[in-house]
Amino acid sequence: ISDPDVERICISGMVTTKYGIREVPHCLLPVSGEEFVGHLVSFHEDKQFKRDLILVPGIRQSSDAFELIGLARGEEIELFGMTDMLQREYGDRTVAVAMPGSHTHVAFVQGDRIVGLCSNITGEIFYAIKESTVLAPILSEDGVLNPEWVAKGVAALNQYGLTRALYLSHTMNMLDQYKMIDRKSFTEGVLFGGIAQSTEYFAQKLFPECNTLLIAANGEVGELYHTVFSTCERFTTVKIIPAPQEPWALQGYRKLLLCEI
Repeated sequence: ISDPDVERICISGMVTTKYGIREVPHCLLPVSGEEFVGHLVSFHEDKQFKRDLILVPGIRQSSDAFELIGLARGEEIELFGMTDMLQREYGDRTVAVAMPGSHTHVAFVQGDRIVGLCSNITGEIFYAIKESTVLAPILSEDGVLNPEWVAKGVAALNQYGLTRALYLSHTMNMLDQYKMIDRKSFTEGVLFGGIAQSTEYFAQKLFPECNTLLIAANGEVGELYHTVFSTCERFTTVKIIPAPQEPWALQGYRKLLLCEI
């Protein structure tokens, strides 16, 4: 296609930060798709595109309590793509949606509204420890994670804290104890178990009625998160959302365009 064939260009994610094309303020939660449309920003970019761009802002969980603040850019468009499916299956019940990544966000959704956001640094920590610490051999191991050992890692994190639990991983390696894939499973349980802790805290403080958690990931990452969140007493339902044929983000863009019309 050529430029005249393109009716409009919409962009979301980190391009709306000060490091991207133009910084756009986050949209405060709670917000529905129809309300969110009013926060889209039209910006004329005259260097590369030489046309108006529609910039999609991120979302922000605001609170007087510092520990309850959350920020995300890019995940909002995927969440709006999911809301029709969530309403069909759960009505207006509050559900938590975990979105793994370098920064893992767990969004709380009620019907067609995003009402809360719990943000965590995860993938970046995993990468840093895998590349720059004595645990690198463990985390570089290939193979399918052992759910039993992932759960043991989460339990160790809850009992001993992060630094001691990670040292147990190092001890296993130094003493050549257990299978390498079990060591890796344990270590990933330690590293990612904090997401379960923070999500339970958010739910307890802000959404005590929420007992369903959905994971927007497939494959090894989806199974890892399923095991981690299954250790939570609060969530009686923990499910992986199958990847749709049309990506959630594209569905989100379509929905926002319909709301705008």
